[in-house]
Amino acid sequence: MQPMPGMSVYPATKHVVQHLSRVARAELAKDNIAVTILHPYLTATNFFSRLPEDRRQELLKRADSPEMVADEIVRAIEEGPEEIDMSARHRGS
Repeated sequence: MQPMPGMSVYPATKHVVQHLSRVARAELAKDNIAVTILHPYLTATNFFSRLPEDRRQELLKRADSPEMVADEIVRAIEEGPEEIDMSARHRGS
């Protein structure tokens, strides 16, 4: 995650959720329960609906579909990886 001046609470809470997820994964492993951290990229939803239309369209061109995110959630349930980083395929583009 990139540093975001003026928005320290957002990345801090993401870090806490990641840590809690890793601890939960370790604690629940004995019960055969997997916890996966899913890092979605931009997702084409109404989240961006308040942006100016040109900016909204620019973001939506790069966004993953909700179906793609759902497919990764299914993969997490079926395979139980520790993390799925959907943003990794977008880096460097």
